[in-house]
Amino acid sequence: MTTAPETGGRWVMGIDSGGSKSIGVLLREDGYLGGIGFGGPANLYFTSEEDAQTAIRRVVTQAVEMARKRGLLPSPGQSAEPGGPAGGAAPLEVGALYFSSPGLRMEPAVEALRDLIRCGRIVLEDDAPAAFWGALAGGEGVVVLAGTGSFGYGRRGEKTAVKGGWGPLLGDEGSGYWIGVRALQAVIRSYEGRGPATALTKLLRETLPYRLETELRRIVYGPDFTRHRLAGLAMLVSEAAAGGDEVAAGILAAAGRELAQLAVAVATELGWERDDPFPFSLTGGVSNAGPWLTEAFFATVQESFPAARWRPPRYAPCVGAGLRALQLLGVEITPALLNELETSLAEGHPAFARMLQPGDGDRTNTGETREVQRRVAG
Repeated sequence: MTTAPETGGRWVMGIDSGGSKSIGVLLREDGYLGGIGFGGPANLYFTSEEDAQTAIRRVVTQAVEMARKRGLLPSPGQSAEPGGPAGGAAPLEVGALYFSSPGLRMEPAVEALRDLIRCGRIVLEDDAPAAFWGALAGGEGVVVLAGTGSFGYGRRGEKTAVKGGWGPLLGDEGSGYWIGVRALQAVIRSYEGRGPATALTKLLRETLPYRLETELRRIVYGPDFTRHRLAGLAMLVSEAAAGGDEVAAGILAAAGRELAQLAVAVATELGWERDDPFPFSLTGGVSNAGPWLTEAFFATVQESFPAARWRPPRYAPCVGAGLRALQLLGVEITPALLNELETSLAEGHPAFARMLQPGDGDRTNTGETREVQRRVAG
């Protein structure tokens, strides 16, 4: 954990940055959600410092603008105090800012915010605590995040454990990237007669696009085929599985089992026994890949821990980052605070409520997949 000095304020901001995107939430001290912002990835392992700073600035700017449009913050040129002097667009003052990112560094993050935010306290951690707080909203248990990459994180009393998070070359089993690689491999095996026919062949041709499988080498190893574009292919695997493709369904089931092994390893390190009823959850974009993945995940965890209790993720990791920011101010995360947060989600941000509260892992409609195809194709 990296930290930098203190002041005060009634707003906090939490920013979660994964392998494909960054999302930030602006929360009031009572838990009310004032604004949301979106940007590209800010993980310096996979993106440049300049692009990471641009992503952070975009996230903060969007969240602050949303809060201002809703009358929750003074507009540029308007004084924050009744009867006070008006002026230019001064930086927003927040009591705490929490960054959740495995590859970001404090210096470029602070530099990106210099004229946008004045912070009482800034903390930068990897993405595991925010995922945990988003999924379970505190307490004890095990959370596995499966997005572009993957990891497992758990907490029992004062003890924590993390498994995975090694990146695409060393790990990320069960992640969107892992699923995307296996989709490409399945198409190649089918093309060469080393594997069964699969609907993925047609879907990939429509998405990338290409005419002959021999072109895949040029596309995949080209400079524009980024890690998050490859991870985006996971939704095509969901579409193929929903259409009855056994190859795609098998890939997703294998991903679920890999992710479950992360949960089992975390629970084992934390000392839970087979009959302990601890909660476990799966969060991140891949948790929406479909029942083939989630059912395999659930069954594999319960083979080792049959008394463990499945709990759907309560919020996305970006909300977990916001809750961590509130904790930096000494705010207790109470049921009343979470109720205020959920009320603001429903009343103030209906378009984003589904995104901030992850679904049940069974969203596989063609329209959504076509949008993913458009983004993957660049």
